[in-house]
Amino acid sequence: MRAARTRLLAVCIATGTARAEDLPPELVARPPTLPGGMTALSLGVGYDLAHVLGITVRSATGLTLEIQRGLTSRLELDVASGVMVHPDPGWTRDGVVTLAYTAWRGADLELAPSLAVPLTARSGVDLTSTLVLGAGLRWHVSPCVMLTLGQRLIPLPVRPAVALDIAADATVTAQLAERWAIVGGAVLGEVTIVGQTDRGVAPWHHVPSFARLVYASENALDVALELHGDARDPRNEAGIALTVARRL
Repeated sequence: MRAARTRLLAVCIATGTARAEDLPPELVARPPTLPGGMTALSLGVGYDLAHVLGITVRSATGLTLEIQRGLTSRLELDVASGVMVHPDPGWTRDGVVTLAYTAWRGADLELAPSLAVPLTARSGVDLTSTLVLGAGLRWHVSPCVMLTLGQRLIPLPVRPAVALDIAADATVTAQLAERWAIVGGAVLGEVTIVGQTDRGVAPWHHVPSFARLVYASENALDVALELHGDARDPRNEAGIALTVARRL
């Protein structure tokens, strides 16, 4: 274990030459993972509201903290967690650790598979909820439009029972100008292949989605305003978030 930590530290030091301005301002021109040695810090504030049968079951304001690090020129580590502001202030004690790897880059297609692992520190560190394997297939439809498929291609529930699901999702990024872009995405459905409990969700039941407007400033700062919720019935679930990301 000590040797593994030493090797990981050596990789981080050896690849610490990337500069914040190395990434272009256009979102469609950026690589699937951060360059080796580059770090991105994100802080988001958001409000979420949910109803069930007309009864409010969630009305919460919180902060999201995220750190991304390019471990090598192809491998990226992402750690995210949250802090509740209202109604129960404090650290949520939940987080997600994600590894993404740029496996292949072509003229118009790129493949960056990922693994997202949800963790909790409520009673020691433990695995919770659902692991997600993503394909990360990016298709540059045109110089200004990029389509991303399979970010959560294979959800693997581990609580309360192990299962295997297949999901469909899509994200479209449109570059409006050099520093302005709009991003929209949706989870179109999920089918349980193996498991005692069917977790399948058809598109006509729920469509978790988001729309985001992003501005990339000249000093390696991205500001994003996002609306998200259930596109099928936004009256039941909706939210808004403002995120600021700084590359170092």
